[in-house]
Amino acid sequence: MRNRLRADPDAPSRRWKREHETWRMMIARCCYPTNAKYAEYGARGIAVCKRWRQSFDAFLQDMGPRPAETTIDRIDNLRGYEPGNCRWATKVTQSRNRTVSRMITFNEETACMAEWAERFHINVNTLSWRLHARWTIRDALTVPVQTKHRSGAALI
Repeated sequence: MRNRLRADPDAPSRRWKREHETWRMMIARCCYPTNAKYAEYGARGIAVCKRWRQSFDAFLQDMGPRPAETTIDRIDNLRGYEPGNCRWATKVTQSRNRTVSRMITFNEETACMAEWAERFHINVNTLSWRLHARWTIRDALTVPVQTKHRSGAALI
């Protein structure tokens, strides 16, 4: 006769499997030094709030269901996992919310360089070059890009 594994009474239903895995891995990378990601999270002081650490139900209540193609994202990367600082975000949103992303403030709004480049229909490398060349943020974003010189050479 085969041994049957008994169901864990604390395990979430299949309905919340992805959310539970997110919750479990969030706690592991922040709380357990043996976790491969601990150096990037727990060792840097990134913590999980007590409410979430103690209860998957509380985490799920605050975060809601995880939409397709998203993972958990901290809005302010200097703060931990807590209500008000976390959201479900796509890979694109998360890639723009990294500690190494260059943030630019223009017209009292702050966004990463890639987002500004997209909004103003300018290549991110062109924007980066212009800022490196000490253009003002306004000019770097709003001066039209000249694509070709009369000689045929590309211009920035």
